[in-house]
Amino acid sequence: MTLRALPLATIAALLSLAGCATQQPGADPAEAANQRLSGLESRLQAEASSNQGLIGALGKKVEALSDELHHLQTTVAGQSSSSATAQQALAARLENLASESHATSAQVAGIQAALPALREQAHETGQQLERLAAQFNTQLMDNTLEQQAETEALAERMEATDSQLDEMAGQVSEALTQTGAVQAALPTLSGKVGEAGPRLDAYAARLAALDKRLGEVERMAQDALDATGLGQRKIHGKVIESITLTEDKTLFPLNSPDLGVQDKAKLDALALRLKTLGTNYHLQIQGHTDGFGADDYNYELGRARAEVVKNYLNENGIPLLRMSVISYGSLEATRYAGQSNRRIVVQVLQ
Repeated sequence: MTLRALPLATIAALLSLAGCATQQPGADPAEAANQRLSGLESRLQAEASSNQGLIGALGKKVEALSDELHHLQTTVAGQSSSSATAQQALAARLENLASESHATSAQVAGIQAALPALREQAHETGQQLERLAAQFNTQLMDNTLEQQAETEALAERMEATDSQLDEMAGQVSEALTQTGAVQAALPTLSGKVGEAGPRLDAYAARLAALDKRLGEVERMAQDALDATGLGQRKIHGKVIESITLTEDKTLFPLNSPDLGVQDKAKLDALALRLKTLGTNYHLQIQGHTDGFGADDYNYELGRARAEVVKNYLNENGIPLLRMSVISYGSLEATRYAGQSNRRIVVQVLQ
């Protein structure tokens, strides 16, 4: 907008403000007015530009002040909230302190109420301590007397122990003397022991012979027992049945304790038949050998063969009291027509 577009009243006012009184005489009033109007317009534009700059700076300052005001408002609001929370916490703490103070007051009141009883209890405890001290002094004196008596008794026992130790020392010395004598006599005793060795061997041989003789006596006693009661049938009874075992496996009981299959079958059948006779029978089991070897060996071999048969029959239910064993050895070897007289004969007597 220029000054030319302004009303005349406004222009006149501006001219009066711009110093129309300085107008030179003789000049063209219109041209002078235009010049002045141009100058005023330039000044107004410069001032407008300057004012716009000021207005922009003021706007920025206003915005900055507005931001600062907002920040202050936010800070104040936060501080207000924190203050409210702190005030609430402080109020809660004050309430807790009040409760604790009340409880403490109650405890103090209880303690004050209990003080008389505690004083009385302390007084009784003091009296008990005095009584215990008196008892302790009495027991201490009694214990002192007992300890003195025990000390005297211990001294007497120590004296008796010393006497015993002296006596034992004498005995040890005597024993050492005797040990020396024994050590000195050891060579002689060793020689006597060496001489006694053959004699001991002879005694051992005699004991073995006696054991063998005792075995024979035991067998004779068994035979004598068999000769009484049921054994009478062995002497006066008659033979109602006889079986002969000749299987090689049966004839070598010292090497094989088992019987042969054929002989087992014969003995099993015999055991069944004997069970039908009740108690009215007696078995005589005879062992025979060939003529080779010594008589004593053949006697033992024949008896061992007969014992194998006896044990087998007993396992099959035949009582031992109803059986007797006899060994003929090689006595019938020259008269027997079989295979070298190696056989076992079982006779049923009734």
